[in-house]
Amino acid sequence: MTRDTFLPGKLKRAAGDLLRYSPLSRRAFSAIKGFGAAFARDGSMRLVRWLDSYRFATGGGAWEGLTRNRLSQWHGTASAGIWRDSRIGWDRFKGWQQSGPLSRTVVLKAPAQAERGVLLVTFEYNWFKLLRDADVARRIESEYDIIFSTSSSPGDYAMLGLALSTLAGPVYVMACNYGEIAKLEGFHPRVRCLPMLPCDWLDPSAYRPKPWEDRSIDILMVAGWGPVKRHWHFFDALRSLPPGLSVVLVGQPDGAYDRNSILRLAREFRVPQKLVVHESLGIDQVRELQCDSRISAVFSRREGCCVAVAESLMADSPVALVTGTHMGPAEYINGQTGCFLPLRGTGPALAEFLRRAESCRAREWAVQHIANTVSADRLGIFFAAERVERGEPWSGGLAVPKWSPHPMIPEGAAHDSLAGAFEGLHRSFPGLFPRDLIHTSRL
Repeated sequence: MTRDTFLPGKLKRAAGDLLRYSPLSRRAFSAIKGFGAAFARDGSMRLVRWLDSYRFATGGGAWEGLTRNRLSQWHGTASAGIWRDSRIGWDRFKGWQQSGPLSRTVVLKAPAQAERGVLLVTFEYNWFKLLRDADVARRIESEYDIIFSTSSSPGDYAMLGLALSTLAGPVYVMACNYGEIAKLEGFHPRVRCLPMLPCDWLDPSAYRPKPWEDRSIDILMVAGWGPVKRHWHFFDALRSLPPGLSVVLVGQPDGAYDRNSILRLAREFRVPQKLVVHESLGIDQVRELQCDSRISAVFSRREGCCVAVAESLMADSPVALVTGTHMGPAEYINGQTGCFLPLRGTGPALAEFLRRAESCRAREWAVQHIANTVSADRLGIFFAAERVERGEPWSGGLAVPKWSPHPMIPEGAAHDSLAGAFEGLHRSFPGLFPRDLIHTSRL
């Protein structure tokens, strides 16, 4: 590719970034949707437009407060039926996401006499499956506090509205971004956000980091092949780095984007290093690469809870993110764990980070703050306070799940003690809870 074609391609992507990720653009889109609600043909379309406006409102200012106030009219008893009757947000889910058994769902605490258990439901399509039959959802709520774990930020406020209109008690949400907690809880007084992210459940024993001097990979990027991961910016940064560096990419197909797409993009940007590109590896293989990399890099500017960041920290591979990224575990990047790269001059900054990364203590920080045992203790304290506030019993005893790559209950005493609860859910709701869910939740 010639310089004449390379520069326009880069400038086009940079301009697209500016439009897509600018706070001004998001505020403008929010305002357009809000003003458009006045011209909606009916109440359901008006609700959808105000939901879009709320999702894209930023900064927690007067406009966000206005959109929240407008949405409150659909939370009242008289009008709450619109969420189900008009199927608000249901069209997001296609094919297998609409019906069939739950996946990636685990019991964290079995119900006991006069004491509810705790059920963790990840991914919004599983929320939808659980909530689709209101009677079933209410029967489950009578035995369990249900945690709805998000997969994106901003979250799915249509599904949150469905949960609020279906369930009677608190709606517990595990947000993908600490910065969205105030907005989620502001959506309705019954929304309660947990004090952790979905990526905070890694088992340290699953990671065996190599000594720094024995690591064979200089830079590792674990990111799907879709444009949201912004590989183009990473490849542009690599142009400033020595050609002899070992650079490895791990990803999986995203629509029309695959391994070949990434290799073409690397050629377009004339990446000087010889890239090693893996597609659709198993979780154990990914861990091995993370434990063999000196640093990791993620260049997306907006996504949900990028578990690859937390995994890299647990593998003692400090992480480079881009400045201003809206990503949950960006909260975990500090002097011990990584750095934020400027949007301009990214290559030299990445080279400098690689030079000094040996002094980081990423795994030490991760074990102390986001290990699954730490998160389980934090969650137990949270629910103890919740039950006291509601005047309900709490005997403790939460199981400690781990993400591998999705939630699972490890073999052992907790697994055995929860088997009856999984079986009970299957007997009561055989079409929703598969018989083998305790074994397949991680898939």
